[in-house]
Amino acid sequence: MVDEIWYYAGDRSTDSSWYTKRAALAGIYNTTELVLLQDSSPDYEDTWNFLENRVHDATNMAHSAKQVRTQSAWLYLRDSSSCLCLHLHVGLHVFCSILV
Repeated sequence: MVDEIWYYAGDRSTDSSWYTKRAALAGIYNTTELVLLQDSSPDYEDTWNFLENRVHDATNMAHSAKQVRTQSAWLYLRDSSSCLCLHLHVGLHVFCSILV
């Protein structure tokens, strides 16, 4: 069902995001369904609020992950014989070299 939702929403991805989008939506769908089963609020207001908050959380997480991928830091450590230059990406091990 989540594949159909993404398809009709216009998603045509073929990379690893295909899996992450569907996994995230499946989690949101399943937990919202559980909340719905126990919801006794008028017009299922609690369920709609829960769903809105989960979508907001997923959007914030995706935005944060994108920021982490794009930000990097350079660290230079010098001693008397060499310079160690590390290009660090938060959460990603990219490159390490020793210059002599």
